[in-house]
Amino acid sequence: MPNMGIFYKGILIHSCRNMPYETDISINSIDTNCPFCGDKLEMPKPEVRERNGMPEFYTLLNQMADIHDKKSHDYASNDNPAGNYHFAGMLSQLFKNHKDAGFIGRIGEKLYRLANLENSDKVAMNENIEDTEVDLCVIMVLWMADRRNRRSLS
Repeated sequence: MPNMGIFYKGILIHSCRNMPYETDISINSIDTNCPFCGDKLEMPKPEVRERNGMPEFYTLLNQMADIHDKKSHDYASNDNPAGNYHFAGMLSQLFKNHKDAGFIGRIGEKLYRLANLENSDKVAMNENIEDTEVDLCVIMVLWMADRRNRRSLS
């Protein structure tokens, strides 16, 4: 029998009996199993209405919404859904050379993601924390290589 849990602000909250620490699990996908107890969890199905136009258009929008949902969970908070972009933008202004802005922006987004996950005790949905740490190192080394290449050309 599926566990419907509590549906709050579009998120299914499941209080799991097998979690290693006391908290609720937020489930953002339609049907899934709890990673700790294995209970099947189901969110209420959204109301479906007939759409006009190309069906593939709506399929793509749904895929984009799913990806956005997972990434937003990891990168931002509901209180400040664009906080990662605002933070990255502020950091990118630290350097005069516009060629540094892309690297700084990516580093800023990854740092904001780490802070969002660590400070909220969220379980990452899109990529694990170790991957984010490696991404930060890779972006930093790419930036170093680019900066050294630019210095050697001047």
